[in-house]
Amino acid sequence: MCPRSARFHYTFSEADILDAGFLAIETALKTIHEHKDDPEYLELRWNPKLKKNLLKIDEFAQTAAEAALKVRLPDAVEIRGEESSLEDLTYRLEVAALLDMVDGTDLLERGLWNWCSAMVLFNRQQVWASLIGMPNREIYYERFSEAGAFVREPRKAESAPQIQTVTVKEKPDIRLQDASIAFYGQKPKSLLTTVRHGGLAKALDQIAQEAQAKRDQPDAPKFRIYNLAGNPMMMQLIEGKIDAVIELSGQRCHDVIPGFAIALKAGAKLFDWETRNEITTKDLPNMLASPKNKFKYVMACNEQLAVEIVDVLNGA
Repeated sequence: MCPRSARFHYTFSEADILDAGFLAIETALKTIHEHKDDPEYLELRWNPKLKKNLLKIDEFAQTAAEAALKVRLPDAVEIRGEESSLEDLTYRLEVAALLDMVDGTDLLERGLWNWCSAMVLFNRQQVWASLIGMPNREIYYERFSEAGAFVREPRKAESAPQIQTVTVKEKPDIRLQDASIAFYGQKPKSLLTTVRHGGLAKALDQIAQEAQAKRDQPDAPKFRIYNLAGNPMMMQLIEGKIDAVIELSGQRCHDVIPGFAIALKAGAKLFDWETRNEITTKDLPNMLASPKNKFKYVMACNEQLAVEIVDVLNGA
């Protein structure tokens, strides 16, 4: 039986909504791969409505994804996206969708493969599904009715795509001095906010001094830092490639919530570092109501590391 709420008798099941998400992500990835090497699609164009420069490929990918959603969920989906509108949701339709079909546009433009296509499908009460399509066309996703997170291999014409459960790799003893940390530092303000943070700078100075003192010893700190973050790096955290993702300046919903939803289902720990409050999947619908909201967070592969970083950022 289709789920119900006080407002809607649902026309579409969770499976219908997830299937629409898959089609939209696949369509966006196909569009991107078809045009990513065409100079015309990598030209900046000023968008007067959004008051910012966009690449043509951004608009094409989002338009293609929106069309796919509307085919599968006719007259039922209210869409918001980085390349269209980030106005607050009205929830007048059955499903709300927040899209960022080229998350990491400047990386795509430069031929660097840390971009993704991200989407979350939801209503006031719950997140129906979150999906993140990677450059190799794998799609990480979660759905409301299941506790775990999954990755779906690229679809092949003659067979059903293979699906695997993904869980955060266990690293129970990892500490900050040996961790790999990612943050968004591609724009000057974001970079400077992070590197000038007093608590973080003090911790890094201590790690650097210990690394120098123990440079010829096996227990020297193994700390590494990378200035890429958001949805793609959260998927790397799930795979055990990164131990924590932090954000000090604040990133908008479309940059983080698809990744939040999937990583939380996979076992990651997530905190608002300023309030020290833990963020769970139950918090996501409220966070999505205003897509312009920004979030400052610490996500880590285990609670011990997350709390250690939160303490560092708060000067403890």
